[in-house]
Amino acid sequence: MTANRALAIGGVVLVLAVVGAAIWVGLSIRAMRGEFAAVSHELQTELATQRSALTELASASKRAEAVSGMEADPFAGIEVKKASDIKTREDLLAPEVGIEEFAQIIEEMDEWVFKADEAEAAREKLNELTQTLRERIEAKINTLLEQARVAEDGKLATAAMSQVNDLLSLFPMPRNAEQLSQLRTLTERILATSQRVEDIRRLRYNAWAISQIDSGLSEYQDKKRRVFNDDAVLVDGCHRSLREIDPALLEPVALDLYNYVIGLTARAVDDGYRVRLAKGFADSATERRTLADF
Repeated sequence: MTANRALAIGGVVLVLAVVGAAIWVGLSIRAMRGEFAAVSHELQTELATQRSALTELASASKRAEAVSGMEADPFAGIEVKKASDIKTREDLLAPEVGIEEFAQIIEEMDEWVFKADEAEAAREKLNELTQTLRERIEAKINTLLEQARVAEDGKLATAAMSQVNDLLSLFPMPRNAEQLSQLRTLTERILATSQRVEDIRRLRYNAWAISQIDSGLSEYQDKKRRVFNDDAVLVDGCHRSLREIDPALLEPVALDLYNYVIGLTARAVDDGYRVRLAKGFADSATERRTLADF
């Protein structure tokens, strides 16, 4: 009986084990089914995305083939000109057309696109007009250079040279050795005139300065004769005559005369007034005249 009970108990245990295993297997299968469904959904989504990408790629390829089959127009959106559209020399030399306007018109036409069979003729016409512009600028510059050389004062000369610089900026770039030589000759002429104008202004400055120094010397001698040992009068007279002169602009002989008058005054006064004399020439409020005034 004991043996039968043991067998019965063993059978129950076996049944329970089988039932438990069946339950575990069922649960595992359901879990696997869930994971499989999720993976299957991801695969379907990825395949749909790839199919969409392939469809778009195929469409793009067809569009590219269609475009490549068409003949591209290189002048699309560009106005193509004819050689006859170029203004004539007579038009640009009209009195109402100034040099600046002339240069601007040439610059604009130089950027035009011409028909292939007229491009060479158009370029020849533009080259002729450009050379005419060079000649016109050179003629005007020569006139201004002469005006600068004979100007009555430096301000008029400076104004003329300023116009020269403006015109030179409009001078077309040379395209060959002959045009380069033309520009070089013109530039050298401008530099020479500019130097001459500067020399004239410096000489005028020195002529004025010598007149001032002469006035100061005469005042010194006059005061020495009429006023005995009045140092303040001598110092003030020296300042009044020489203070506006910039010694850096004086020619050597004029500078010697300038220093001579200052030396006379310095030796004629006491030490205290020598310091006052020096301070007067070093005063920052003093406005010295420059070449721009001549």
